[in-house]
Amino acid sequence: MAKKKFYVVWVGRKPGIYSTWAECAEQVNGFNDAKYKSFSTEAQAQTAFESGWQDYIGRPTPLSAATSRITWSIQTRPMTGVDLSLSSTRASAETSRG
Repeated sequence: MAKKKFYVVWVGRKPGIYSTWAECAEQVNGFNDAKYKSFSTEAQAQTAFESGWQDYIGRPTPLSAATSRITWSIQTRPMTGVDLSLSSTRASAETSRG
């Protein structure tokens, strides 16, 4: 079964929080420069809606930003071993050099 998502529409026909993609799509499809995003919980969606789209659209999530730094380190620094420990909210890398 698919996880339940909540969809925030900041800029669209009728801004708000929607519980299905179909409802969200009605507000954003064909709407020029629509701003919308899905969230895992209703609380996250409510916080995001109140904060505004500028904090969520076009910015990397904490996990993707950390992953980018890890990838950069792996590609630019010689290492003998890499241990990546990832969770849903943060990433960390432990390296050992020979």
